[in-house]
Amino acid sequence: MFTAEAAGFGRELHALDAELTGTPFVDVICTGCSDQGLEHELRLAGNLEPGGSIELTLTGSTPGGLGLGFRWTGVPLAPEGLGCAVYLDSPVFLSTWQLDGGGAGSLLLALPLEPALAGLRVVLQAAVVEADGPLLGAFGTSNGFDVSLGD
Repeated sequence: MFTAEAAGFGRELHALDAELTGTPFVDVICTGCSDQGLEHELRLAGNLEPGGSIELTLTGSTPGGLGLGFRWTGVPLAPEGLGCAVYLDSPVFLSTWQLDGGGAGSLLLALPLEPALAGLRVVLQAAVVEADGPLLGAFGTSNGFDVSLGD
């Protein structure tokens, strides 16, 4: 996984096929949803191996709002490219984080040093408190990530 500047689009997250590299992978599986014109962009950076840590950064959200992180294991619920989607089927709550006045905030997660986690697929997505949001009339959603942990 790496980020690169794209003309006209800014910094973007890219991933390489794990079968070609033998390393962990990250794929973006959907875009964020908002009824207030917010972006709710979730970014992921860090070491995706047991014993490493990852940082989830949420930007483009409600200033001073509250982010809620969720994860679940397995394969994404829908094919890639569906655009705005809610992937919170049987989610496991990770944490909340307070967003700053610009609608951004970060969450650092430590991955246990457990070799059995190597190869585990995890899907990550955030929900953001948003009045009249598309999720249950109270939340907006971020993009989602399909992540495979390395060894």
